[in-house]
Amino acid sequence: IFDQDLKFKSQFGCYGRADGCFKFPYGVASDDENNLYVADHFNNRVSLFSPEGDFVEHLITAQDDIARPKSIAIKHSRLYVTHGDI
Repeated sequence: IFDQDLKFKSQFGCYGRADGCFKFPYGVASDDENNLYVADHFNNRVSLFSPEGDFVEHLITAQDDIARPKSIAIKHSRLYVTHGDI
């Protein structure tokens, strides 16, 4: 995690399939409350983390017909995700 001046603040996560871990985090976005959204490409999911980097929940998974999420954005409290082999 970097601040507005691009100074390193902290990091979180690990490699794997467990909650809070990643297998190729491809896209990252934040909302107005500084929550973090991570598109985890090879785990086929989008996960939500608190501003401190604590895992909250998986918002979208392969069970929701998402495949290899890539880009991610938040606008007006809506989550936008591109996925697949685009």
